Amino acid sequence: MGKFLFKYRSFLPVPYFLFLLFVMDFNWFNFSIGTLITLFGLLIRFFSQGFAGDWMRENDVRADYILDGGLYSILRHPLYLGNFFIGFGFTFISDFYPVSLLSLYSFVFFVYYYLIVLEEEDYLGKKFGEKFIKYRKKTPAILPNFCKWEKDRFFCKRSLDFEKSTYSTVAFILVAFLVKGLLIN
Repeated sequence: MGKFLFKYRSFLPVPYFLFLLFVMDFNWFNFSIGTLITLFGLLIRFFSQGFAGDWMRENDVRADYILDGGLYSILRHPLYLGNFFIGFGFTFISDFYPVSLLSLYSFVFFVYYYLIVLEEEDYLGKKFGEKFIKYRKKTPAILPNFCKWEKDRFFCKRSLDFEKSTYSTVAFILVAFLVKGLLIN
């Protein structure tokens, strides 16, 4: 199941965003705060990708080495943390049964990515053995431990290049939410 979710992780959220667009109850407060939350998620993704390898955008679980510097020294899955905030921001914007939907989103996100993380970490454990086990023990999965920061090279241009599709998708969805919101009011 984790392998399937990993392979289609870019497309599986689309029906959810369409649902949010359909049910949203637009107001400027939620749009503003939700946009800030979404941009925070994009910022996390930007910095994550800047420390990551070229192979991070593949559709199959693989790794050339263990990412253990920069953001990956303080948490094992910063890209997924960024994804959480992006989806949470859009869910907040929708203002559709806010407490219930935000809770449901968080639960489904956790289960969805838990299955992906199991697949990834199983692969990494088999490929890198003890080296990955040590990394896993010292580095939290999703909640950062800033005291463990280890410097690493950051590639700004690579991050911008690899995240172009993410930026354009998020911008498109934000514009769609805004247009629908303006048409409602």
